[in-house]
Amino acid sequence: MKASLAAKPAKHLLKDYQNFLSISYDTKSERPTMTFNGKNPDKLPPVKQDQMIYQNKIVDISNHEQRHLQFHTVFDNEKQVITVTYIKKRQMLQLKFGKNKQIARGKLSKPSLFPMKLQHDLLNWKVSLQYVVDGDKFILLINDKPFLSLPFKANATSAEPMNVEEGTIKLNGVQVHDGWCMWTEDTIVGWYRLAADLQPTTEINLSHLRCSSTNMINTLIDVLGRTIDEEQGLKKLTIDSFSDHNSLQEWPLEQLLHKSPHLEHLEIR
Repeated sequence: MKASLAAKPAKHLLKDYQNFLSISYDTKSERPTMTFNGKNPDKLPPVKQDQMIYQNKIVDISNHEQRHLQFHTVFDNEKQVITVTYIKKRQMLQLKFGKNKQIARGKLSKPSLFPMKLQHDLLNWKVSLQYVVDGDKFILLINDKPFLSLPFKANATSAEPMNVEEGTIKLNGVQVHDGWCMWTEDTIVGWYRLAADLQPTTEINLSHLRCSSTNMINTLIDVLGRTIDEEQGLKKLTIDSFSDHNSLQEWPLEQLLHKSPHLEHLEIR
């Protein structure tokens, strides 16, 4: 096998049909070698990081007491979420991005309230919030570009594994998952069908849950939150022996919070 590779390298044409890998064997160093389009991989230029900011989605979980919007973006294959909250009775507006936030008070029609600005030094983002009175809508700008004009990206391409490692999940009293599974876009659809023939979720039970990565646990809580009925809200939440050591961020929890105004049962043990 070694002599064969040394005499005639094995070539593999990549899916784009424009590039190829070649595997050979160096008899002097007595080790296999690989080239990309005939070039030594060690001499190839480093892969450029994608520094484009993408829009992902806007999640509106407003109710009669407050306006609450989440602007989901994807940057460097990680999801970043900017939230806007306006509490009507207190006339308090909050713009929040990570640990940074700005708070202002007054009616939304008050001209001096806008633009509301925030800077994220680590990402070097300048965030600005505007409000259109006639349309009664918020406009978010990132580095002077409107959110809706940013290129779209469906999901962050996680380099980490996207698996539910263990645990049991029940929706509306029906067990939809037990043990291990690899997460796909169809996973939640299958759970949702099992739960109650696509009926909105009013009960969530998580037991001994553990996920493979931070992206996985946040994605899981996010999509479970999106199945909750906005009018009825979440009625029952049970979390039993939560054993996940990844970082659960605020934005998926906010969705559970804002969709649980009439929570009847909360059990965490």
